Amino acid sequence: MSLFGKLIKNVVSDASKAVSDELGKAVSGSVGKAVSDSVEKAVSAAKEAGIDMDEVKSALEEAKKNAGNAVSSASGGVDMNAYFDQELPEDSEDVRDKLLKVLAEEFPACEVKENVSPLTIGAWGKPMNYSMGVYKDGAPALFIMFCGKNTTRLRAYRWAKEAADKAGVPLINFVRDWPNRYWYLKERLHKYL
Repeated sequence: MSLFGKLIKNVVSDASKAVSDELGKAVSGSVGKAVSDSVEKAVSAAKEAGIDMDEVKSALEEAKKNAGNAVSSASGGVDMNAYFDQELPEDSEDVRDKLLKVLAEEFPACEVKENVSPLTIGAWGKPMNYSMGVYKDGAPALFIMFCGKNTTRLRAYRWAKEAADKAGVPLINFVRDWPNRYWYLKERLHKYL
């Protein structure tokens, strides 16, 4: 089974498990959050893996339809489709502003620098600058890049990534066009810091 097939299978499985767990409690608000969280995590994983988002969207539409129909009949008419399509107010905030808030709240001992040159860690040539550098005790602990959909294909980006790898500093990307919700930012930052 392909990576895409496994991903969709996991989305449907996670959504079904979340729905069945929450239906037992008969709390419709929790059902929506559990399903929404499962879908958001799967979509984020697909984006990081570079899977074509049109394929993901069509598969999610099918999963949404199936899950919505099953839950609607099992839950006495609760419309689950509304939970898949919800937008949060934070979706319109820029990822930079959200990251600065999360770093200040979750990692107050860290220093954040913006527009950090890879030359500071021994790179050469003309690599792309890191959007942010997170430092612990004066040493770089994490570099962050704000990317567009094709940024990772650029030679300057690859040089910057190579410099971070050689220095042993993790580099993570956030695509500005994606929601990058607070829970997701916190989860990723805690993974690396």
